[in-house]
Amino acid sequence: MRAVICYDIEIDGGLSDAAKFEMLLKDYSKDFEQYLKKNNPDLAKIVNFSQEQAEVPMQERRGATGSLGDIVFRGSRVTSTNNATKEWLVLSSNPIEIHVKGNPGMPHEGRVFIYPVDQLPTPMRKYFRNPGAMDGKSINIPGSRMLAFGTPK
Repeated sequence: MRAVICYDIEIDGGLSDAAKFEMLLKDYSKDFEQYLKKNNPDLAKIVNFSQEQAEVPMQERRGATGSLGDIVFRGSRVTSTNNATKEWLVLSSNPIEIHVKGNPGMPHEGRVFIYPVDQLPTPMRKYFRNPGAMDGKSINIPGSRMLAFGTPK
């Protein structure tokens, strides 16, 4: 699931006012992750902030942003062609290592490995920043990579 926050804000001032506002907006957006941890620590464990953006684009807009429910994320207009079966079930995870078990019907079925998070493909690492966030999910790590970097349990 993805979440987006959008504010349509009009600034009736000059460039220096817009720059000052942008700095405040960036500070505010950085604090949201801490706000979540303070107000709902359990939910914070499963929410991964993959990026944070806040800016005043310094350009004229034609109108207000449409409904967030109508936003199309890159690649979501077409059906996925990646029907690959996920090879590993995440038993437990933390920012340092993950414990995985081979899924049924896969070459390493039932085998348990400990795998270092820093050896995951870079785009995948962000999902393991919060301990337990990926527990119970299935992921793909090539068997050769698992044998090279993983430790059998």
